[in-house]
Amino acid sequence: MFPLGSKVTGFMKYFQIVFTPGQDKCFIYGQMGHIAANCEGKAKRKEGEFDEKADGKAVARKPYQFLNIWTLREYLEYEMRIPNPPFEIDLERVVDDFIFICFFVGNDFLPHMPTLEIREDAINLLMVVYKKEFRSFGGYLTDGSKPNLSRVEHFIQAVGSYEDKIFNKTAQLHQVCLSLGSI
Repeated sequence: MFPLGSKVTGFMKYFQIVFTPGQDKCFIYGQMGHIAANCEGKAKRKEGEFDEKADGKAVARKPYQFLNIWTLREYLEYEMRIPNPPFEIDLERVVDDFIFICFFVGNDFLPHMPTLEIREDAINLLMVVYKKEFRSFGGYLTDGSKPNLSRVEHFIQAVGSYEDKIFNKTAQLHQVCLSLGSI
C-alpha cells in the first residue's frame, strides 16, 4: 500500500509539473485562459465532432522535472522530525504515515476533506498537526498497510480544530474577491 516508503529507495522518476508559470487554468472546468476565481461557470463548447475546429491554440506542453525519490525521502526525514519523541523514530513508518495523511487532501479517486485544499497549504498543515500531536496519539498512524483507527480519529479531530480558522480565511478571501469584482 505504501511503496514509496519501503520499496522504492533509489528509484528515479520523471513527473509532470502541475502548475506551469504563466498559464492560467481554471481547475473547475479545466479551461485555459482564466483561473477559477474568474470562471463564469460556462463549459467549453466543442467545435466539430472531436473539437478539431477549435481556435487552433495548442495547449502548451508542461515541462518535466527530474525527481530523485531518495532525495525526497531525505527531505521528508528532515521535515517530519518529531520533537522529543517518546521512542526512537522509524523513518519508514513516518514515510508511511506521510503518504497516508496525504490521502486526506484527495487524489484522482478520493475526494479531499472539505477544508483541505492542496493549493492552500493543506499538506503543510497536516504535517504540522502530525508532528504536534504525535506524542498525544501515541505513535504512528499506520502499521504496514493497516491504519490504527483510534490514532487516526485523534489525528482527524486535531485537524478539525483548525476548520474554523480555515473557513474564516476562505470567507475573507471570498469577500475580497467579491469586493474587487473578481467573482
